[in-house]
Amino acid sequence: MAFIFVSENLVEDIKQQIKKENGYWKKVKWELKLKAEELMTEGPWSVTFNISSVVSGNPHDYFSEGTYWWPDPNNPNGPYIRRDGEFNPERFTKHYDDMMKMSYAVMYLSSAGYYLDERKYIDRAIYLLEVWFLDEKTKMNPHLEYSQAIKGICDGRSIGIIDTVALLPMIHGLGFIEKYKEYNAKIQELKNWFREYVHWLTTSPKGIQEKYHGNNHSNWWNTQVAAFSAFIGNEDLVRESFEFF
Repeated sequence: MAFIFVSENLVEDIKQQIKKENGYWKKVKWELKLKAEELMTEGPWSVTFNISSVVSGNPHDYFSEGTYWWPDPNNPNGPYIRRDGEFNPERFTKHYDDMMKMSYAVMYLSSAGYYLDERKYIDRAIYLLEVWFLDEKTKMNPHLEYSQAIKGICDGRSIGIIDTVALLPMIHGLGFIEKYKEYNAKIQELKNWFREYVHWLTTSPKGIQEKYHGNNHSNWWNTQVAAFSAFIGNEDLVRESFEFF
């Protein structure tokens, strides 16, 4: 696959500049290695590591709660009420937080592995991907039926689809991993996961509702569909995404 967010020519130019270690690029190399070494000891992450109150009871289902929804002081055991602009610090965010950490870790590790010719960073990125997406014991199910739930009101909302914008850095990182043929089998497994997720995004009631939600939600739905479709090689859906934009 071609890189999705940058051109391959740019990637190769950056790699050559880093090898020369001239001026600014010496600092880039040092900082990239420093970050990658730090990430070698972080994670792995999985939705199954933090038990949620997801209504399905399935530990593989991603779960998050609405940002601006709070217990009603006049009815503590009743439905939550909205307090616009006020973040509820008690809401469940562990799955989202861990997904974000995993995504950025994969991006940094895979890019460091390629730019610095350090295969151990690529191997670590693959391990993190296996735990989050592929291992039967720890993988996330490919849907967001239960994201942005509100206690006493709904088990999940279409606007929760914006949560997986967090996966876009990881998608960029996969371009570096695909440069190495020995990881092809794992990449194909990941593509299978994203084919299922793209199918859910484009056919489920929540996915369709988010597509036509308007404002930033429609834009981020479309951005995800375009990026994930490019990753799995669905060129028709990529074209549709650009037309929809």
